[in-house]
Amino acid sequence: METLLLGCNRSPATGKVSGVVTYLGSPLAHADVRFIPDPIGPRGAIAKTDDQGHYELMYDADVAGVIPGTYKVVISTRGSATASKPQADDATTAADPYAANPSSEAMVGGTEMLPMKYCSSKETILTATVEQGANTIAFDLE
Repeated sequence: METLLLGCNRSPATGKVSGVVTYLGSPLAHADVRFIPDPIGPRGAIAKTDDQGHYELMYDADVAGVIPGTYKVVISTRGSATASKPQADDATTAADPYAANPSSEAMVGGTEMLPMKYCSSKETILTATVEQGANTIAFDLE
């Protein structure tokens, strides 16, 4: 008689996801990027953009990617280095679109610099479909 042992540490099949996030034409640095299953289903994934707005989703600390499927995407600057900049005058705002954003609201833990249509899990207009293998998904936010 053979015994089959199945471990709980088996990693799921994931699609690798990377891309660049821009806001008003500039790379969005240090933003949180969350892929939330839509409809509710398997676990999503998160990432943090680098200085150039590049992100790579992580399913967990050791597994890159996310389970293939359809996702709502939430991008937020709350608590990021960008969001912690002091409010600026109009001249500075023109040169730096992150300095102030009247369409967002202050949230606990920092000021959100993006409109709610990107940073709210209930209001986001961003979606993505992830397939097995490599996926490049860019977000150009206005």
